[in-house]
Amino acid sequence: MKSLFAFDIDGTLYNSEKKILEHTKEALHALQKDGHIVMIATGRSESQAAPIIKELNLDSYITCNGAEAVIENERIYESYVDKKELQQLIENHPQLECAVVTRNHTYRLQEEMSDKAVTAMNSFGEGIPSYRALSEIQDPICQVLLFIEEEEAKELQKTLPETLRMVRWHSFAVDLLPVQNSKATALKEVLTLKNIPVDHSYAFGDGNNDYEMLQTVGTGIAMGNAVERTKAIADYVTTSNDEDGIFHALKHFDFI
Repeated sequence: MKSLFAFDIDGTLYNSEKKILEHTKEALHALQKDGHIVMIATGRSESQAAPIIKELNLDSYITCNGAEAVIENERIYESYVDKKELQQLIENHPQLECAVVTRNHTYRLQEEMSDKAVTAMNSFGEGIPSYRALSEIQDPICQVLLFIEEEEAKELQKTLPETLRMVRWHSFAVDLLPVQNSKATALKEVLTLKNIPVDHSYAFGDGNNDYEMLQTVGTGIAMGNAVERTKAIADYVTTSNDEDGIFHALKHFDFI
């Protein structure tokens, strides 16, 4: 029976040098050849994920932590940040340094970026985004990048609307999302649409934003380099993203 395999990008498909290992490519191509659905589930936007989508010849992907989902080249799910709510948050917290992510662009909302914000953006290969006022952004906003450290985030959480939540992806940054958005939510939509039983679904990840996804699927697989919180709920912990973790896990479950 056809199964679904969802893979995070950074820290999972990508090794520490932001490259896909050859054994990983071979394993994913074998899954595709056997008729399984192979997709990425990432915090990146569609344009940021485009190179890996092309490299792996994928037609299915979840982007921006579940804001959008495309299955077999058909857009099947969308859930965006409310611009009025974001504007109110910024007015209430004028000190917040942030950027907004749309399907095809990332824009900083301040004219200058701090060194910490630049460090966070560089950590996943992105340069400094161009500046644009929120009122000038016409495209739907998939998610917001807040460049704040842990203590500041805790203070912000006290006044954050119940409709929004934060997921940390860097010591200097969090993703700000609609509370219902996650890779897991979008993945449930995919499983329902494609009539795939949950026990025929597999997900691979390493970060905090992979936590719910690994819990949602039939078999959640954490990379050896995953954060401890995600490892703790995984059904299986494989080797790291630098040690052919995906290949070894698929071999363990007899898919290759």
